[in-house]
Amino acid sequence: MGAVYEKMKADLKLRQYSPRTEKSYLYYAARFVRHFGRPPAEMGKAEIRQLLLALQERGRAPPA
Repeated sequence: MGAVYEKMKADLKLRQYSPRTEKSYLYYAARFVRHFGRPPAEMGKAEIRQLLLALQERGRAPPA
């Protein structure tokens, strides 16, 4: 996820998110990539929806 991770990290800093929020967003972005085992550029809304459904089934998704 290298370059995408670094860009996301820089964007979060530019938007002045708190360090805790940055850490959380970056963690879940990395988790998303690990779940599918593909580069983020190859994924989109369908994969996000699929991951959220999987997390909900395990009782780990936020309420809608």
